[in-house]
Amino acid sequence: LNSFDFSKWSPSEQAALEFARKMTVASESVTDEEFARLVADFGDKQAACMVLLMAYSNFQDRLLICLQTNFD
Repeated sequence: LNSFDFSKWSPSEQAALEFARKMTVASESVTDEEFARLVADFGDKQAACMVLLMAYSNFQDRLLICLQTNFD
């Protein structure tokens, strides 16, 4: 993701991607304003779905790392 050019994405999509990155790396750094923008841009249901999907994905990733699962 670091090498992908997101400049052609809408500002809302870029903000959602940044929200997901911050939730994954340091969730305590997400501000109320950032979450409010996500809700304003996408609505309550989609924002809730994004948060739930991120939470499950991060849980699954950490679980697989703990189990030393290798998918090579």
